[in-house]
Amino acid sequence: MEAHYQLTNEQFSQQFADCTLPPQWFSHTAHLRLAYILLQQHPLEEARQLMCSQIQTFDQTFGDGTKYHRTLTEASIQVVWYFMSKSTTATFPELLAEFPRLVDNFKGLLLTHYRPETLFPPPANTVYQQPDLLVFPA
Repeated sequence: MEAHYQLTNEQFSQQFADCTLPPQWFSHTAHLRLAYILLQQHPLEEARQLMCSQIQTFDQTFGDGTKYHRTLTEASIQVVWYFMSKSTTATFPELLAEFPRLVDNFKGLLLTHYRPETLFPPPANTVYQQPDLLVFPA
């Protein structure tokens, strides 16, 4: 089990926002968990803005500020929102169990919406790129 699961959702989101969460705990699954928590507390657009701001700050605090990727961050919250809207579950671990692609094939999920040449090279890391294959559901 990943270390971030030692924390309640409230503790996890607070420590992430305060940049007191150990950076090695911020895995792909933790990234999805942050999206899940923010989406439970805020409307989609507000959650997207908070997530982008918090991840960018976390990257600047614990790195050199180059790991933050705006398009991946915005796309990931959109994907989590979609699966949450389809889910019959009540917790984040249950959501992952219901939709294992979120962990097992997240890159594949994104590549149904984006061509690799749109998603990965600059400017996608600093400027949000709209999906060029399949628009995210509204």
